[in-house]
Amino acid sequence: MEPETVLRTVATVLAEDVEAFQQRRRNSMLRAIGSQMLSKYAGLTQRDIAGLLGISSGAAVGPQQQKLRDALPRDRQLRQQLSAIERHLNSQ
Repeated sequence: MEPETVLRTVATVLAEDVEAFQQRRRNSMLRAIGSQMLSKYAGLTQRDIAGLLGISSGAAVGPQQQKLRDALPRDRQLRQQLSAIERHLNSQ
């Protein structure tokens, strides 16, 4: 799947602009979700993901994805958002 399609879908489900992926925000899961979906659905490397999301390096993508994995068990709304995103991506 094209990375732009993945990011557009994530942004739409989360009611964000695609440009928001380039912005660093404290306590935001947007980049973490975006990086996970780009890895899973677009098959991008961490270095490629970093370039698309404006993250400093490929090595910084791993902690973003770990932050998402750590938050999932205790955040029901986050699980619902991820489920909605994956439903949209799987239907394309």
